[in-house]
Amino acid sequence: MDRPEPQASGMAGDPAPEGVLLLHGLARRAASLARMEHALRAGGFATLNLDYPSRKAGLGELAGIIGPLAAAFAARTRTLHVVPTRWAGSSPGPGSTEAGRPISDGW
Repeated sequence: MDRPEPQASGMAGDPAPEGVLLLHGLARRAASLARMEHALRAGGFATLNLDYPSRKAGLGELAGIIGPLAAAFAARTRTLHVVPTRWAGSSPGPGSTEAGRPISDGW
């Protein structure tokens, strides 16, 4: 299996910016976190938003794919923040709300 290329961005100018590792959920792709990635980059964060075979690979294989890329990215950042998605049940879709609030962790 080919390893995904890291899509790190926001690194120019600051030799050690704060970095954010974005991890999509099951059956999703890096594109599903593109809006969040754009907002983070606009805020001055470096980002690493990877595509990985979340439905085809086991946890150990995923760790082998993501781990080295995340470690290399972390080595170039001052602080690394990890943003995993955590949906329970089925997703109500982008921009959905619950009790009038966006369903997110502060985004």
